[in-house]
Amino acid sequence: MSETWVSFVDEDVFAKKAPERLTVVAIKRRDDLADICGQVASQIRQAYAFSNRDLGDDGTIPDGLKARAIAIALWRFVTEGMPKNPALQTRERGDAYTEATKFLEQISSAEIGKVSAPAVGTKHRRFRHSDEDGV
Repeated sequence: MSETWVSFVDEDVFAKKAPERLTVVAIKRRDDLADICGQVASQIRQAYAFSNRDLGDDGTIPDGLKARAIAIALWRFVTEGMPKNPALQTRERGDAYTEATKFLEQISSAEIGKVSAPAVGTKHRRFRHSDEDGV
């Protein structure tokens, strides 16, 4: 069974004109959400690569991880380069970020999910003429 891979862009987290996004952009004086989403997509793809899983097209992530990708990108967007702001940096968002990053660590170390490569190396036997009996 293969996974469905989908794009992950900034509008998956916040629409361009969303009030929260505009507030963060005004405080930071820049809109770095698209860059953060690209970094999160790379982080997810790297976790898959580390555990020998098959990857989808460049720039895509597994559909089943999209909610976790949003949690990571959202938390980074509202915390990086921002003063403490309890209205944006809620406990729920922080907890979702923590859970998502721990999940990626488990994927990366192949603790969860099926790995496409053998987990144990195979022993190669070499037969030589001298190993044969009765020759």
